[in-house]
Amino acid sequence: MNPLFSSLLRSKATEDLRFRRLASHGPYEVRLYQKMWSAKVSIQGEFHDAFKDGCRLLIEYIEGNNFKMARIGSVASFFQVNKISTWDIGIILPQTFTALNTPKPINRLVRIEELNPGKVGVLRYRGKISGDIFHRKGDELARWLLSRGSKPIGPLKVAIDTVMPINYFKYNEIHMEII
Repeated sequence: MNPLFSSLLRSKATEDLRFRRLASHGPYEVRLYQKMWSAKVSIQGEFHDAFKDGCRLLIEYIEGNNFKMARIGSVASFFQVNKISTWDIGIILPQTFTALNTPKPINRLVRIEELNPGKVGVLRYRGKISGDIFHRKGDELARWLLSRGSKPIGPLKVAIDTVMPINYFKYNEIHMEII
């Protein structure tokens, strides 16, 4: 089997196991996510620069820059969260990871955090991502959620497709927590 194709299937299968779709309408969804563990870094700067720097640190961690010196396989997509003066760049760790068995990062900028379960509004789209697109799609998602009676409570997050090399084929998602 083609390695690219199998990695896409593995990534998609991993992500699908972590949420239950509660509603769907075209590119919009409401999902209920289960508890997950992530590796994150907080970076200041512009959208793409922060993402590039954060990914570099996280790739080093999953490639073995941890106290177990173990490569971490089966990670899900990268995500980027908009904070007031920083960006949180993260990656979802394998489902088998817990507080007890997750390798401790050597780099102090990388931190391991539990992501609590919760309801999330999602806007799926294909194409490139930029700071402007991130905010525009976030506004679009917030309007859709409000029109359906859901209250967005933020923060705005993007799940970025890093597998596909061509922007047109990238499947990205904008996420917003809701109540």
